[in-house]
Amino acid sequence: MTEPERRPSAPADLLLTARKARDAVQVLPILGFALLIPPIAQIFAIDAQILGIPVVVGFIFAVWLGLILAAWLAARKLLAAVDDDARRWPDPTEPDPTEPKPNAAPNRSVPDAAPTSDAPPGAAGRDPP
Repeated sequence: MTEPERRPSAPADLLLTARKARDAVQVLPILGFALLIPPIAQIFAIDAQILGIPVVVGFIFAVWLGLILAAWLAARKLLAAVDDDARRWPDPTEPDPTEPKPNAAPNRSVPDAAPTSDAPPGAAGRDPP
């Protein structure tokens, strides 16, 4: 039986998710540099081709594409953690939308009371004779 994917629910889980994504983003340039330095790239410098592309060129483009995809996935996780955190903890500099505004004018769209008139019912709108 497989467990459903658990979404982070506690602020500590959010911080851990964001920290993991941030750490991954910091490691990506180092990983890319380590994979593309000549001693590693020369491992793939053989006289072979895959689909007409030299193996070393395919390796370089595969590393490049892998770094882009890893950065994209890490950015999605970071943005999700930031968005979820922003929904949990509202900005303290913004006013609370549930509190009435100070010195706000009263709402005049609904009349306070029905108008009173001395005229008999049905006589409204007629001019006196």
